[in-house]
Amino acid sequence: MGDHLSLVVAPLLLLMPIIDFHKAFRLHLAFPPVEYTDTVHTSSALDTLGDDSICFVISCGQVSGTVDFYIEESSDDGVSDSWVKVTGSDMPQIATNNQAKRVRSLLNSRERYLRAKMTVAGGDAFASVIALSQPTYTGDSTPCETNI
Repeated sequence: MGDHLSLVVAPLLLLMPIIDFHKAFRLHLAFPPVEYTDTVHTSSALDTLGDDSICFVISCGQVSGTVDFYIEESSDDGVSDSWVKVTGSDMPQIATNNQAKRVRSLLNSRERYLRAKMTVAGGDAFASVIALSQPTYTGDSTPCETNI
């Protein structure tokens, strides 16, 4: 399990010399680092009011199947506006151990609330998902493989 947590921390440490995390980002835990079973998992809603962008990072340790991930959005946390998949938010499927993927969403055209959907199929996966949101007052950027 220690190796799994290092997959989450290592990408963050690479960014530390160039930005001040305390001022530039807010950290959200979408899925805590545990073993997830063969089903669809949905995170709690993240309120992005006042944020310019958000970067979701999924980290998987041991995987005995496949892991798929995408983001959904709603203007009112699903009260009257249904949750809808964000076009282009699919991350590449994870099917091997010790993988980390990132997807960044610019929030100027997004709904206020976002949530993560993770599907584990054909087995179990030790995984975690964090989100780093960037308040609108900073000029720093978050490098990610995918920008939507």
